[in-house]
This record gives sequence, structure tokens and C-alpha cells, in this order.
Amino acid sequence: MRLPKGLMMLGVVGLLVAAGMALPETKVEVKGVHLCCKACVKGVDTALKGVAGAKGTC
Repeated sequence: MRLPKGLMMLGVVGLLVAAGMALPETKVEVKGVHLCCKACVKGVDTALKGVAGAKGTC
């Protein structure tokens, strides 16, 4: 009886791992940001450096 429980747990763990790998991409859009010059754009770039996978576009 121990073997079926172990196989069931292995299957559940496998499903959880597979579900974690299939997370959707998250997109955040910020509108109306003050970007009048290169110094403003540089400030935004500096703020985004600490965020993994984040990119700023104008």
C-alpha cells in the first residue's frame, strides 16, 4: 500500500513543478510619466536596474 501513495505524491509534486514553470508574463504599463529630457529618462533607467526583467520604453 506504500507504493501507490508514493506514486501519487510524486505525481502531485510533478504537477506543481510543471504549473510553476508555466507562469504567464506580467506587463505593467505606467502612463503620464514626466520624461522631458535625457536626465529624466536616465532616472527611470536607474530605477528599473534593480527590477529583474524590467525594461523601460518611451
